Amino acid sequence: MSILLSDIINKDEIQIDSTYNDKIVIPKSFMPPDWYLKAKTDFKNEVKKSFKSNHKLISTEIRKLIEDIILDKKRTDIKPHYPLHSKNIKKLINEMFKVFSNDEFLWRYALLYEMSFFLSTFKPSSFQPEALVLPKEFKIKRDIIKHKYLKMLGDGKDKAKKDRAIVWVNKEMDKLANEVIDYFRENNIKIADFVDSGAKGSVGDIRKLLVSVGLSINAKNEINDVILDSHIDGLSPTQFFNYSSQGIVSQYSKSHMTAIPGYIVRKLYTSMENIKLSKMPDCGSKKLFEFKVKDEKMLNKLKWRYYSNTPNSSLEKLDPEDKSLIGKTIYLRSPLYCQARDGICPTCFGPDFIKILNIHPGENLGLKIVGSFSESLVNNALKAAHKGLDLDLDIIDLRKDIYEYSS
Repeated sequence: MSILLSDIINKDEIQIDSTYNDKIVIPKSFMPPDWYLKAKTDFKNEVKKSFKSNHKLISTEIRKLIEDIILDKKRTDIKPHYPLHSKNIKKLINEMFKVFSNDEFLWRYALLYEMSFFLSTFKPSSFQPEALVLPKEFKIKRDIIKHKYLKMLGDGKDKAKKDRAIVWVNKEMDKLANEVIDYFRENNIKIADFVDSGAKGSVGDIRKLLVSVGLSINAKNEINDVILDSHIDGLSPTQFFNYSSQGIVSQYSKSHMTAIPGYIVRKLYTSMENIKLSKMPDCGSKKLFEFKVKDEKMLNKLKWRYYSNTPNSSLEKLDPEDKSLIGKTIYLRSPLYCQARDGICPTCFGPDFIKILNIHPGENLGLKIVGSFSESLVNNALKAAHKGLDLDLDIIDLRKDIYEYSS
């Protein structure tokens, strides 16, 4: 028999720590604390009161309710980031995990989950017909972009001139699409909610739907058309054919490319299944991995690792907020040069990562490492399948990236 959390929370007849007498018996440890039910009731009442006064849910008010009621502002300075889409909710959950004890975090996580479901069912979002019509001022801007592009293109015989025109028009249409979505936000047109929440679509979809479909790629990953019309405008027979062929190429790329990381992951599992966490806290290895911190994204990935500024200086833990490291070459303690005989020592791997993975000395480290990035490998392969759809994307080459960052 399965018991839902909502059943435990909402049914008064459930007995606690008593003998079985035709009723479900739930241990006290599974019952919500007193503040849980009060916080849930207060949140719902405040949302209803706010909606009754202005007939809409205002994101800033919802964020304040989350701070005051769900997070208990008196106890912590956690602040939800705006807008309240899936990415920022994940950030919020990560901050909650650092602040609250295990039991309290689980109940506050459950409370956040319940309140999110309540908000989505209390006033579900839909969009008005005007969201499918490009406003007049944006149509004028789009026509100006089209005219300038055709002028830059000329007869299309000069390849360098053609490439510059394609790059320019692609960027200008992207800018216009962002202006359109900003207009939707300012005028409370609900299609923007779908994009901001991460529930469905992106600014790129708004662009294709209302502004311009953009680049179309053939089987050789060459641009065979620049479709300046949108889906709402309708495509010519030639545009439709070119755009459809791109879909076939994309499907083939996905089916072909996903097999590659899948095979790599399987080989990694086989080769790393015996790697364990060493019982030695620090192997004392003097050999360091020379690494160039290319950008802020890479700096953040190196957080909590031990490094030194020179090959002979003392080690320190890398702070991702230290932006002075960007563009510099540093020297990392790395599992590649670990001297421990019984596995990888925590100092070479990173003690904080050991805590996150919850691995103890003697336990298997290799399988957890592979499991942590297997999904990223597959996602990168899918992104590579779309490399021709955006001029800013490159082919994924892990060997090239490793060489670039370590040279």
